[in-house]
Amino acid sequence: MIRPMPTPRPMPTPRNARPQAQRATRPPLRDRQLGELVNIGPFTARRLQSIGLRTPADLEALGAVEAYRRLEAAWPEDTTIFTLYALQGALLDLRWDALPEGVKDALGSEVA
Repeated sequence: MIRPMPTPRPMPTPRNARPQAQRATRPPLRDRQLGELVNIGPFTARRLQSIGLRTPADLEALGAVEAYRRLEAAWPEDTTIFTLYALQGALLDLRWDALPEGVKDALGSEVA
């Protein structure tokens, strides 16, 4: 007698994972404040505002590299390459540590 193959069980999901339909969708960049962008907290938002960037559209128009250069000129002691990654990630709506290595390498080359 041939037995039917058992039905495979679904892979367990992490406890903090939510189904796709339940994931919150973020509004477009233009509809948010600087401090609401991924990677940009109140501290960084204040610094961006102090260099003339008031909105996500301002950051997008200037670009992550130029914004980084301005921050570095104003605060050289604590503006690092991770600041640049955070700015680029904010524009892409992506955590800085999730940027592809190729993007990180290209950004590093631009500011070297």
